Amino acid sequence: MSGSLKSIVLVSFLVFALGCSGRKNLYDWGSYDASIAAMYSDPAKYILDEDIERLGLEIQKTEPSRIPPGKAAHVGLLYSLKGMNSDASRYFEMEKQNFPDSKVLMDRLISRTRSK
Repeated sequence: MSGSLKSIVLVSFLVFALGCSGRKNLYDWGSYDASIAAMYSDPAKYILDEDIERLGLEIQKTEPSRIPPGKAAHVGLLYSLKGMNSDASRYFEMEKQNFPDSKVLMDRLISRTRSK
């Protein structure tokens, strides 16, 4: 490779790397992944109340457009497991508002929480 070609490749790589490094993630995942992993991998050690509180605070601090798909629904599920159906419905509604594609599933979950 000639010297000028190497320089062009190096500059292109640096521009690409710098462009990617300053980029924010589209969604603020927080501890969502860890919550799901803990819930299913070691249910005996899983502490439902701590997860509800932590994830709920993360959602409150996040701009609505940055809440990732499934996170509000997951919190709704956690509330539902505790029998706190009005809170569960609120989070299912939030999921439906942020992700209209989830409307059918969220409507079913909301109707189940209201029928209990």
